[in-house]
Amino acid sequence: MNILEVLKLKNRGFSLVETLITILIFSFIALLIMQSFSNTVSYVNNIDNQIKIQNEANYSMVYIKRLIRESAYTSLNYPISSNSSKINQCNYIGQVSGTTCTKNPSFKLYSASGDVIGCIKINNNILEDFNGTCSSGSSSLNLNSKSVIVENVIFYYDNYNFSGASKTAHVYILPYVTVVINACSSTPDYEYGFIPTTPCSQLISTATNENYIYS
Repeated sequence: MNILEVLKLKNRGFSLVETLITILIFSFIALLIMQSFSNTVSYVNNIDNQIKIQNEANYSMVYIKRLIRESAYTSLNYPISSNSSKINQCNYIGQVSGTTCTKNPSFKLYSASGDVIGCIKINNNILEDFNGTCSSGSSSLNLNSKSVIVENVIFYYDNYNFSGASKTAHVYILPYVTVVINACSSTPDYEYGFIPTTPCSQLISTATNENYIYS
């Protein structure tokens, strides 16, 4: 066999095994690139969902705090009396189970004369403010969109005097209500491209009954 024949044999191209190995290597690299891209997209979507949840929960919180400031009493401190024992009590509206708070279908706000001026309620994961009582047919305003699920809203009430004594004391500071909103995305994200996760957020703030009537 001369040199020309040897060179022709060497230049026949890749063997089947070499071709399969090359395809396998390129497939593995492509899979890594696709997985990295999928993780990046999932991360960005998760951040967007978190921002959306926080924005809508913050809007709901600001709205509820304004209602509390404009009211004299709430479901937690009405009717009011000097011997009331409603200290650090809480109730909640929503889907949470196993809590020590009292579950109520709604949270009402009262004027100084004792009239219901507003009502907070969750309907199909939408937090609503009703104009007056939470009765069917009453006009209401949605405080979150369908893309965000409000799971529950918890209200804590406290009132004490400057010495830290109980509510039976005669000198009080303004009573305040602590509000806790728990909200989640209505659509799950996918961690690492295939593990479903549901982004959620909790927001806590406090407002006072600025029209509170001392008795």
